[in-house]
Amino acid sequence: MNYTALARPYAQAVFEIAKTSQALVAWGKFQKDLTDLVQDPEIKALLDHPQVSRKILEEVFLISFGKDCWVEQQNFLKLLIQNRQLALAPEILKLFNQAIAEQNPKVLAEIESPFPIDSQELEKIRKSLSQEFKKEFELTCSIHPELIGGFKIKTDHWVMDGSLQTQLKELAKALTQQLSQA
Repeated sequence: MNYTALARPYAQAVFEIAKTSQALVAWGKFQKDLTDLVQDPEIKALLDHPQVSRKILEEVFLISFGKDCWVEQQNFLKLLIQNRQLALAPEILKLFNQAIAEQNPKVLAEIESPFPIDSQELEKIRKSLSQEFKKEFELTCSIHPELIGGFKIKTDHWVMDGSLQTQLKELAKALTQQLSQA
């Protein structure tokens, strides 16, 4: 089944509401929380259970979100529940994030490094990212000595982790798995 085609109208509607109300970040968080909730094994079992009514699902989700859930978000939840489309939440989130990315001409990214990065090196990284992603990048830097070497690049939508710290953790994990299998 093509979830993208089913999710697109929901994502577009949410994006327009969020943009109009200047609440893209809040709606993005709501979409992320909804996706996490829908992917929870216990909630997933409720969604798949034939004897769980739409009314019960509505109560479960509205209680889960509590008072932090705006009326528009409650209405969106109710719509997904009534149409039995809660399983689309991850795809709606993906399309919502794509719409945000398409709207923003610049991508804000943070580079985490164990040491200071000079302006020439920073400019090389910025140009490389701009070429790779076909978008303009605006970079900020922060120092994180625990990374040991390499760096991480973080945006609102992805993380590129080339740190020595992560590579060492992955190596330790692989060695542990090898030893446990031996």
